[in-house]
Amino acid sequence: MTPQERQLIDDLFDRLAKLENAPRDGEAMSAIMQGLRTAPNAVYALVQTALVQDEALRRANDRIQELEAGHAAAPGQSGGFLDSMREAVFGQNQARGSGSVPNVRAPDMGGRPTWNSGQVLQQTQPPGQYGQPGYGQPAPYGMVPYDPQAKSKIAAGLLGIFLGGFGVHRFYLGFTKIGIIQIVVTIFTCGIGSLWGFVEGILYLVGSNGYTTDATGRPLRD
Repeated sequence: MTPQERQLIDDLFDRLAKLENAPRDGEAMSAIMQGLRTAPNAVYALVQTALVQDEALRRANDRIQELEAGHAAAPGQSGGFLDSMREAVFGQNQARGSGSVPNVRAPDMGGRPTWNSGQVLQQTQPPGQYGQPGYGQPAPYGMVPYDPQAKSKIAAGLLGIFLGGFGVHRFYLGFTKIGIIQIVVTIFTCGIGSLWGFVEGILYLVGSNGYTTDATGRPLRD
């Protein structure tokens, strides 16, 4: 035991002496006494545990301050009363090391670029193209390029289901003549002709053959 460890033990029991008159839970006290009868030397390990935990908190705080100040930690002593408990809590290397907080190595990201490091631009953009947008780039295989002027097949389908008797879905897609004919049929059949537009609405929603483009031949988008 080193003189410093002896001082730690004395300070610990000085603090505990101030709690002698504190209220105690009877059931907890009974369980503790039963535990001491089972393990009479448990107080030794408990004192070690309390001191090592207190030391760990102190060393962690010192380590944080050292990292903030940019200084290295001072080497610790070995061969003392607390070494066996330090090895059990921290491991042998940490118990005899110079600091309580291990150095953590950044994980290997397998070549993945680091955020905010510029690696993304370096890896994804060819030489001479830095900062230039990729306009005119072909779409990847299997993907349909987005056309902002394309009409929605969902909108066409819903218009056909709910307003197909008035040809609204046909007007939406640019089929003006068919839309007018649907209005006339609905009027002359007293509404029965609206089934025409209703069926077409379903066909547009499911993308049936012949119901996938607008009047200009542009494919409908989802």
